[in-house]
Amino acid sequence: YEQGDEEQSLGLPVSPLCERTGNAAEFGESQKGFLHFVILPLFKELALVTSQEVGETCITRLEVNAEYWVKHKPSDELEALVKAEPTQFSPKRRSSHSGHGKLWRPSKEVTFEMPPVKKDKEDQGASGSSSQ
Repeated sequence: YEQGDEEQSLGLPVSPLCERTGNAAEFGESQKGFLHFVILPLFKELALVTSQEVGETCITRLEVNAEYWVKHKPSDELEALVKAEPTQFSPKRRSSHSGHGKLWRPSKEVTFEMPPVKKDKEDQGASGSSSQ
């Protein structure tokens, strides 16, 4: 809800799914909406470039998750979050791996080797004549 809190403090319209409604029952519906209108379309596109099994598994689990949010009573913790007063927005730096301000780097360098490009006979003949 931090984005909605910040938008409200700036006098801007609050983005969908970012407003504290004070009604935890609506939270489940908003989660279902977010999953159906944002996450599922994204995963359906990603499923086209992965194995069929992976795509189907992810999409099935997302659909089950969406229904869960609607059918189950919100926890006390969720109730408190939805009803809480807006907070002061303060973005957190997340690019630091340790507390020393050093940016995270992979433990070893990753390289990719491309296979050599095969030339057809015309290309080989042209390049062979230019090297003489």
